[in-house]
Amino acid sequence: MIADLELTRALPELFLAVASMGLLMLGVFHKKGTADTTLWPSVGVLTLALFLLWFQTESAGLAFNGLFVTDGFATFMKSLVLIGAIGAMFLSLRYVAEQGMDRFEFPVLLVLSSLGMLMMISASNLMSLYVG
Repeated sequence: MIADLELTRALPELFLAVASMGLLMLGVFHKKGTADTTLWPSVGVLTLALFLLWFQTESAGLAFNGLFVTDGFATFMKSLVLIGAIGAMFLSLRYVAEQGMDRFEFPVLLVLSSLGMLMMISASNLMSLYVG
């Protein structure tokens, strides 16, 4: 029961980790290989992670033996990170195409960097900050 509660506190992060691996496999096995193949699924993944974050039912608290913090401030900052990542994806798409860097890895890298930022926001000590 306690382990389930701890996993649900980190549900947006877990979802982003699993979905980013799926996005990476989608880009690798797709024949086209441009950023368009993973852009819209990446936006969908980030949006779904934002909704998972907003609709968490747990109150503020610690998880994973005190290494992971969930509270109102962490939720607010994570929301800013996810909204900023979605905005950065849209703003940089034309520039990436003009510079010839139009690869499928770009949206996946943005999703993975967002995951790292979410982990760093919820870090309660230096060990979990290092993992993020």
